[in-house]
Amino acid sequence: MRLKIQRNDRIFITGRSGSGKTYLAKEIIRRNKAYTFVIIDILDIYGDLDGLNNVHRFVIDPLDEERLNKIIRAGLEVGAFFVIDEMHSLPYSRYKLLRYLILAGRNKGSGWVAISQFPSQISKTVIGNANLSFLFEN
Repeated sequence: MRLKIQRNDRIFITGRSGSGKTYLAKEIIRRNKAYTFVIIDILDIYGDLDGLNNVHRFVIDPLDEERLNKIIRAGLEVGAFFVIDEMHSLPYSRYKLLRYLILAGRNKGSGWVAISQFPSQISKTVIGNANLSFLFEN
């Protein structure tokens, strides 16, 4: 499988629990070593990538907007590619900088992967701004 991405791609991945969403995100990271990845790891499931030089992983409380803002600001400054698993856990409508990342991050050279098993709980803005989408079925 070829999983090369462009720096400012916007990717939405959805499917049931255990369908391969996180596996796909990890493969995207592993196969694109030229990019800096910022992982918003709400469930602490990306620890196996900690040894990769191009990965910065942050285990966060989804309600800690201040910390999330610091992470997003730092990532945007370097044109990082963001991976946000459990996107439905973040109160998207309240988090201004997260909305900026989704809507205009590509203008700063940043792309993103948003992952959720609950697409109905994801803002239409996120899904509508994705230029690549993956739907996993069991």
